[in-house]
Amino acid sequence: MSERWAESEAFVVNVLRLANKAAVMELVAKLRTQALQRHKVRLKEWQHGKKCWRQALHTAAIEAASKRIVSAEFVHPTTIAKVLESIRRTQQRAYGERVRIVGELLAIPAHHLSAAATRPLEESFLALNDAVQAEYDAAFKELKRAKDELRDRGEALLRDLAAELEGHGARDAWRGHPTVTGLIDAEVRPQLADRLEFLDDLLHQVNVTLQAQDEGQHQLAQQVCDLIGRTARLLDQHKQATLEFEASYEADCEDLSEAQRGELRALEQGLEELRVE
Repeated sequence: MSERWAESEAFVVNVLRLANKAAVMELVAKLRTQALQRHKVRLKEWQHGKKCWRQALHTAAIEAASKRIVSAEFVHPTTIAKVLESIRRTQQRAYGERVRIVGELLAIPAHHLSAAATRPLEESFLALNDAVQAEYDAAFKELKRAKDELRDRGEALLRDLAAELEGHGARDAWRGHPTVTGLIDAEVRPQLADRLEFLDDLLHQVNVTLQAQDEGQHQLAQQVCDLIGRTARLLDQHKQATLEFEASYEADCEDLSEAQRGELRALEQGLEELRVE
């Protein structure tokens, strides 16, 4: 009797244990399913966050490059501004020196005007033109070097940007371009090209304007110098011819007879009266 009771009780316990084990296994399965689903959600969220972060880094890199392109580094390059300032000072100095030389030439009294008096100023004018031209040549050589250096910095900026975008790997932000190079050529390089083209146009206009102004100043001052120089040489020739004539005249007068001298004195007196009138 007791054995049957024990067996029945054991059976009940075993049934409960099996039921509990099945319930535990079902609960574990549900918990694992929920954990897996949460893991999938978290994984999707992480992948989405990673994608957004890459896109944010991608956008920030392009914006930084664009801001640098429109900054003073490419819009108002310091080196080029300094060279243009030196050209302006050279132009002002050349103008002042030309005005001074022409003024000194014009200030020479007519009775002191001679090739000996004008030659030092003419030589100073020629030396000034040579020195100014040498300074202009050096300045434009420096402008070309600075422009090439700026262009190289722009290309280096694009290369660094391409490497950075490749590292971010935000292909969804490449706007359909197969490579970052295509994206940069389509969206960033045109900005750089506009800056460099503006700089080329500016330097070309500076060159044309400077050449026109300097040639105008030089030609005008050269014409005045040539005019005064020719006048001085003609006066020297006239003075020399006058001296030679006076020497010859005095010698010829010594050979004249008394009657011829009387006629000559009458002619000289008539000339003197004409001068007085």
